[in-house]
Amino acid sequence: MNTAPDVALPGSTLHVDFQQKQKLLSRLALAFSLILVVFTVLIFILLPGIRPGKIVAILAVFGFAAISRLCLRPEWFRPSAVAMVLLTMIGGFAGSLTNGGLEGYVAPILITSPIAASLFLGTRATIISAVSVVAAYAALLLMEPYGLIRPEPYSEHATSIAALFLLATATAFCAAGFAYFAHDSKQKINSLTDAQSQLISASEQLRHAALHDTLTGIGNRQNLQRHIEAKLREEDATHDQICVIHIDLDRFKEVNDAHGHPVGDGVLRKAAERMVKAAGKDDLVARIGGDEFVIVTTKRSQEPAAKIQSLCETIIAQISRPISVNGIECRVGASIGYIISDRACSSTESLIANADIALYESKRCGRGVAHQFTGAMREGIESQRTLVSDLKLAFEEDRITCALQPQVCFDTGKLLGLEALGRIRSHSDGELMLPAAFLDIMENVGLIDAFDERVMCKALDALIDLRGRGFEITYIAVNASAKSLRSTRYVETMQRELSARGLTGDSLVVEVLESILIEDRDDLAAKTIEALSQAGIKTVIDDFGSGHASMWALLELELDGIKIDRSLIANIECERSRTVVDAVLQLSRKLNLTSVVEGIETPQQYAALKAMGCEAAQGFGIGKPMELDNLSHWLEAFGQSDIAQLQDSIRQSGLG
Repeated sequence: MNTAPDVALPGSTLHVDFQQKQKLLSRLALAFSLILVVFTVLIFILLPGIRPGKIVAILAVFGFAAISRLCLRPEWFRPSAVAMVLLTMIGGFAGSLTNGGLEGYVAPILITSPIAASLFLGTRATIISAVSVVAAYAALLLMEPYGLIRPEPYSEHATSIAALFLLATATAFCAAGFAYFAHDSKQKINSLTDAQSQLISASEQLRHAALHDTLTGIGNRQNLQRHIEAKLREEDATHDQICVIHIDLDRFKEVNDAHGHPVGDGVLRKAAERMVKAAGKDDLVARIGGDEFVIVTTKRSQEPAAKIQSLCETIIAQISRPISVNGIECRVGASIGYIISDRACSSTESLIANADIALYESKRCGRGVAHQFTGAMREGIESQRTLVSDLKLAFEEDRITCALQPQVCFDTGKLLGLEALGRIRSHSDGELMLPAAFLDIMENVGLIDAFDERVMCKALDALIDLRGRGFEITYIAVNASAKSLRSTRYVETMQRELSARGLTGDSLVVEVLESILIEDRDDLAAKTIEALSQAGIKTVIDDFGSGHASMWALLELELDGIKIDRSLIANIECERSRTVVDAVLQLSRKLNLTSVVEGIETPQQYAALKAMGCEAAQGFGIGKPMELDNLSHWLEAFGQSDIAQLQDSIRQSGLG
């Protein structure tokens, strides 16, 4: 991830500068007091007697000594600096009055007051002190002709030594001040130069960050738009066609949900690297959000479209290879939609939108393929958008419902439970829409969680209704999507809805599709299954035999049963099919798992499976999925129902 360079904060710089000034003021005041002590001792040796100039010097010693300590306290810093300026100014002027005016040996010290003011008090104080020094010198000039200034009665040699000492002290002080100014100015110039370099570097980093994806380092959406616009403006490319390839990773959400975001981020980075390698050196590869990528390339007008199709197939093949992240092997795929267009009749928005439409067509056709955009696809996408709007409206209008299909005991024919199959009632004709017409779309637009929850609530309400009518129904089963199963609120929601209806956990069974990828106990789906077991809610694997359920899942997950897929019993009369089903049944018994067979439609299937020791049966030959009222009539006529007729047919055929 790109980060801005560390730049010193103005507040911290000011704090350090203030501390430096405190130390400088303390040291100068202490040095001044020591110099004045030496000067006073020297004066007393060279010039005996008590005189006004000596008293001023002694008072100044105490004043500067106090300043050297008080200024270290923040609240006393400014008063101490002001006192230092006043002491040098008043002391110099008072000393000059008693030591010969402008010719006296104290007057030169006056010039140190503006230096002190500029070091510690700022521009205004410097100007005031400088004006005061000029005024003091002018006063001395005016006072001297009138005899108001009287030199001390000392020898010229002694006063010269004292004057020379004080003059040297004042000169040293001024030199120190100017040296400090020079050093401080150099530091500030260097700081400004460093800050400028850091700002330039930060600006470059910010510019890079604004045009690149922070996770993968490739271009982002803004970079994509700029790149396409630049390609469309190229004057020397009239014979080129621009190609926008929209790529979506298949099964990425399952990997992300199963292993967490760190692994998911690693998969995205590896996928981006493979796309960059597959693309040309002048092509742009950009990530535009989530698991969606776009590649922008060009081809000559006379080159066949198969060139781009070949590139897309190469990308699909590269992405489909296993990706190892933190020791975890992940598998994702890629669906691609692309558009090949002449520059003259294209815009950035239309290219991206049409590539997106082609991508939807690839997803609709089963994923893992690449389709080129055609005009007919736009009509299909408009129809799909209409369906999405209708699906969202179905929630508001409460058109989400469920069809109920019976599950019966093979031995007794007794009704065991019901499977609730989610349906949506059509807004136009009131007919029930089958899941194949809307489930994929609902998952793509993020409605599958809400759908699963609404179907569960409808199922529980139906169970209460049927029990209220006197029917003995042990449980009702609901299907869980991969997204719902990996939701942290899934079990909590179930417990809440059961409790609100006064139902216990054994009234509900969750059917988990075998195709849901669960590889270890850290998978959120595995944790949800464990939480369901702890809540007393049973979990079974649905469509067992149609997907890729591993022995690990059967051994490690807190499962209660399996539901044998219709594909395994379609040819149950065949010896090989019976062998496979018998092996599955034996495995379930040894693992203490219940077994339900779905898809039973003929007496022969029923008889064969009953003879093999299957526990529960479900299928059109027993009862089709029905709405609540129709199911109620079916239950009332259970003696003359399909199951009874099915058993009669079995007996008549001599199979029973």
